[in-house]
Amino acid sequence: MMEYVPGYPLSHIMKSFENSVESYVALPLHVRLQIVDQLCVAIINLHSINCVHQDISPNNVMINWDENGELHLKVIDYGLATSLFNKSGRMSSHIKTAGTPGFSDIFTRMQAYQELYRNGQKEKLKLIDVYSLGAMLGYLCLLNVEFIRTKEFWDNYELILQRDEIYGMAEIEEGDTPEIIACKYQTNLIKLLVRQATTANLYERIQSAEEFQSRLHEIMGVNPEIILRGQFNAWVDNMLETITAMADNVKGKVISGNLAKAKWDEAKALRQEAGTLLFEVKEAISDSSFSMEEIGNAIS
Repeated sequence: MMEYVPGYPLSHIMKSFENSVESYVALPLHVRLQIVDQLCVAIINLHSINCVHQDISPNNVMINWDENGELHLKVIDYGLATSLFNKSGRMSSHIKTAGTPGFSDIFTRMQAYQELYRNGQKEKLKLIDVYSLGAMLGYLCLLNVEFIRTKEFWDNYELILQRDEIYGMAEIEEGDTPEIIACKYQTNLIKLLVRQATTANLYERIQSAEEFQSRLHEIMGVNPEIILRGQFNAWVDNMLETITAMADNVKGKVISGNLAKAKWDEAKALRQEAGTLLFEVKEAISDSSFSMEEIGNAIS
């Protein structure tokens, strides 16, 4: 008898939306990140008993909300799951060339995985599922629902993940609110994490589901206020570097005999005074004695 799993496959939920706007109203970014986070927990648990699922895809992830609105996720279909060891504790004798194209790279990198296997690097076979985590994050957070319903998506997703244009970084623009800045910052971090989890070079790939989850938690913890305060700190540091460079330039002219020493002393004093002032402002900002609006005005 098999366990009854309530809910719907993630693929069914995503395809049910008419457009991307509707999908993000129903499934905001923080919920999508929560889905991937719960998926990480499932994969970490599976890897802890030295098993590889090998077919993590939207069709094999069940999503359900309980009566309190809490999200629950279950991974299903362990038909391709591979144990890295047999009952005697030795390495299993085979790995399967199967899975969902685009969400598993076993088809295109079978030779590389077999090489790892022959070299006794059994733990590296868990990278099959790490790739899937990256593909699932990209599926949920980087593509619109109109596209994921097309045949092109299902036929070419692995190639799509390797395209440079998918990873274009969102630029912070004048007039962006702290919330928009945070959203762009999160998007850039998501793009970077997807790329590092799905890279073709297995040695450059994120090496475990635990590492992937740790990076995901950094994305989930992005706070608009922290980002804006960080921008201000960077601005202060830049100002200090600029003032120092100006004073050093004056010093260079003094050494070359083009400026009186009195001018150099004056410039040095100015640098110290400005530096002290900027440090005081920076300390006040870090103590949260200024509002986000005041910080934004200071930077601009």
